[in-house]
Amino acid sequence: MLSLFIILLSVNVYATKEYQWEGDVSSAWNTNGNWDNNPGSASTDIYNVSAVGASDDDPIISTSSSFTIEYLDVQSNGFLTVSGGTSTVSNDMAVRGGADLVISGGTLNVSGNAYLYDAGSSISISNGNLNVSGTLYLGRQHPNRSDGSNGIPTIAVSGGKITASYVVFDDAEGDNPTMTISGGEVEVTTDLRSDGAPVNITISNTGLLDINDDLEMDDGADVLTMTGGSMTLAGDWTNLGSETLSGGTITLDGSSSQTINVNTSATFNNLSISNTGAGISLSDPIYLNGVMTFTDGIVASGSNRVTFNSGSSHSGASSASYVDGPVSEIGATTFTFPIGDGSNYQPMTITATPGGGTEQFTGQYIFTNPSGIFGFGLGILGVGVNHVSTREYFDLNRQTGTNSSASVVLAWNASSGVVDNLSDLVVCHWNSVNSEWESLGNAGTTGNTSAGTITSNPTSSFSPFVLGSSTSNNPLVVEFLSIEASQVEKGIRVEWATASESSNDYFEVQKRTDGTSGFKTIGTIDSKAENGNSNSVLQYAFMDIEPISHNYYRIKQVDFDGTVAYSEIVYQARDNFLEKAEQLEVMLYPNPILTGNLYLKLDAANQVQKISMLDLYGKEVVSFSELEYSDHTFT
Repeated sequence: MLSLFIILLSVNVYATKEYQWEGDVSSAWNTNGNWDNNPGSASTDIYNVSAVGASDDDPIISTSSSFTIEYLDVQSNGFLTVSGGTSTVSNDMAVRGGADLVISGGTLNVSGNAYLYDAGSSISISNGNLNVSGTLYLGRQHPNRSDGSNGIPTIAVSGGKITASYVVFDDAEGDNPTMTISGGEVEVTTDLRSDGAPVNITISNTGLLDINDDLEMDDGADVLTMTGGSMTLAGDWTNLGSETLSGGTITLDGSSSQTINVNTSATFNNLSISNTGAGISLSDPIYLNGVMTFTDGIVASGSNRVTFNSGSSHSGASSASYVDGPVSEIGATTFTFPIGDGSNYQPMTITATPGGGTEQFTGQYIFTNPSGIFGFGLGILGVGVNHVSTREYFDLNRQTGTNSSASVVLAWNASSGVVDNLSDLVVCHWNSVNSEWESLGNAGTTGNTSAGTITSNPTSSFSPFVLGSSTSNNPLVVEFLSIEASQVEKGIRVEWATASESSNDYFEVQKRTDGTSGFKTIGTIDSKAENGNSNSVLQYAFMDIEPISHNYYRIKQVDFDGTVAYSEIVYQARDNFLEKAEQLEVMLYPNPILTGNLYLKLDAANQVQKISMLDLYGKEVVSFSELEYSDHTFT
């Protein structure tokens, strides 16, 4: 059996023949006289194409010469043209030794991997298709073929399309490959990456590079140049080398989260956000020279700024796509910051300033109560301010320039709270000198009570801004009109009323008692407001059937988005609690006891806050305040 196995293995190895192109008859691929051994219709052999004599012809695969072979090796300054037909290499293809593969039409399918290496070797395509089911290696030697002189193998795409599962730049043999795309398309169905060799890609004119997963340029010498054309990327962008993106458009169109990770920072020309998954995360700052188009997906920048250089712009920002984090703009023109926080899109605009093109402002929207964030309170109000928002604030700082003044335009929507009187709205700014919220007035509004904008009077002082009101109108939050607690026969009744509600989901009734450290929720009441919004007085009530001697209550209000607010705290005693306590039935057993468990049973265990055990002299021996009980029994 062992001998038989060896014989079969030997047959498989030597069954494959190699045929050498000679071109003695013509350039027709299927003409036997052009090959050294007349391959006929053989499809399991290796076909070699190398340089021919002056009187011989280079091969051309045309419409009439479609074929299937095992291996294709274009070598030693050979020149192969594919102009038509559909041909298949069922294993690998190599282009090496200064050889050229030119595709001007038709389709060449490679079922295995394709290797391009050695100085002067090239693949160029102006029409037609090259489809590589495996990996397209640029710079890597084929494992069964020799290596030639090191140099710069190139791929040039001016039309047609190259498709490969992976594209890998590999300098294991010392080559420095390049790819230029001036037209047509290169589609990578998974990753394009460097594996030791510097990635060197140039996209221009109408060329398209479409990467369906990650771009991994991990080498400091990697270079990406775009003077035109476009790139689409569905995975992460990693470039630790350099990029010169003076033209063209890059589109991030993944269906899951994507990350931009660059060497310190990156400057894009046109950048389009079209992520249908969890959005885009920035590991480093990015800059825009052209247009940033928002279609789908939130850009989570964290502390990394998105900076719009002078002359750049953006379009399409909406609740579906914006920047969650700081945004900077450079220039003196009116600019709208495409910002939001979480699920809230809330743009802010700064009007044109006289400071010239070097003025720089950074804006951010934060959906959080500003009280205490910057060391200021919400109750410190200047002239003409009745109250300010406790739901959100806008941060606007000037990085460069000192003499400019501008108007600030703030937006509101349902998440901002109740807006019911546009004429009483004002833009408020925290004056750190006077330690107060000062009014910047109302220079005009747009929209309606559901959504709109308000413009401030010009100001030269920046930092936090909030919506405010000059009167008691525009509560901007769920407005608690009252909260009361009263003793009734069955317990303590807690009642409260709201003057207005906005995006309100429900209320939690919370109680704290003497001897406990915090409030605990004892009940939940849904909002009576239609869709959580109301400008009318609404009444609510809850019965606490298990009060004790001292009870403190508050109402926790919860929005649909999880935002919470609290009412003031009210107190109510249970007057007959001690009288009831004297009537409690108490049982302590076993008594006496030396070891084991001691049980205390009483008929109102849930009203007991603390248990103390005293000795015969009145000295406390042990006490318990965190009580666990079942069936009216403490252990």
